[in-house]
Amino acid sequence: MAERRCALCGQPLPETLTQIEIDSRLQRLSTPVLAEERRRLQKEFEHQLVDERERARRRAEKNLRRDIYAANRRAKTAEAETASQLKKQAAEFDRKVRSERQRARREVESEFKGEIKAVLKRAIDAEAEAKKNIERTRKQTEQRLRAEMNQTVRNATRENELRLEKLQTDRERERLRHGVEAARLHGQLDNMSRKLEQQSGERLGEEGELDLVVELNRAFPSDRIERIGRGKKGADIIQHVFDGVNAVGRIVYENKNVKVTGWSQKFVAQADKYCALYETPYVMIVSRAFPKKEKDFCVVHEIPIVRPSMAVALARVMREGIVAIGRLRSVPRNKTGSTPDA
Repeated sequence: MAERRCALCGQPLPETLTQIEIDSRLQRLSTPVLAEERRRLQKEFEHQLVDERERARRRAEKNLRRDIYAANRRAKTAEAETASQLKKQAAEFDRKVRSERQRARREVESEFKGEIKAVLKRAIDAEAEAKKNIERTRKQTEQRLRAEMNQTVRNATRENELRLEKLQTDRERERLRHGVEAARLHGQLDNMSRKLEQQSGERLGEEGELDLVVELNRAFPSDRIERIGRGKKGADIIQHVFDGVNAVGRIVYENKNVKVTGWSQKFVAQADKYCALYETPYVMIVSRAFPKKEKDFCVVHEIPIVRPSMAVALARVMREGIVAIGRLRSVPRNKTGSTPDA
């Protein structure tokens, strides 16, 4: 007997696989996809069976016609043969027809069993592969989420560091810009200085404080500008910086509206004490007098010294830094100390 092979993949089929085992495995195909695949294969098998039967019939008829033709030729050339020989040839022909039909039936049955086995194997392999894909996808998703969370934390930390660096850079750039602006207005300031020198120091100081308070109130309406007043201990003016309803810091002003030649190093020492007194690094001296070889704007022991016309501009730079740092401090931090992504 010829070896049975699968009609789809060509692999040999085990001889021990019975129709009962095939039906039992088919019953285990419970999913709609496998059921649909089974119906499709059943239809294909039925069509193939019909086609195979038709081919077998045609082959049998062809063989029959060939045999009849040969028999007729033999009959014409052997008219002398006896009637018993004709009967023997007819019996042999019937036997061949029956044998051919049986062979065709066995071939069709073998192909059907091979197809069923291939379907079962593909179903089992597909289910195992689907489980592997689901587990692999789950692990990849978890790893990607952990990586994204770590990257988000690192990006948030780096972004806050960059913001702070940018604020510091912008502050320095603003200082330089105002230095250039001060140089351009130097002529006007010198004229004002000569006029102010003709007035008394006490009167200049009082008027300077009032003018600065007015300018600060006009420039920063959302902040509270506090003037300490003459004869009281402390700085001349305190600007309480607000971000919305939240107080985020202070800017302290020490007004020294003295003569151009009236600069004293004690001004810096006095302003430096205000840093600790008011708990803020933002302290400036507003003065018409400057240290030797300095004018308009300079920094002595980290205390900026500016002319009155430049005080509001410098205060604006300081205020932006105070607000930005206050907002960074208000951002909640996670366990690693970095701010979460917004």
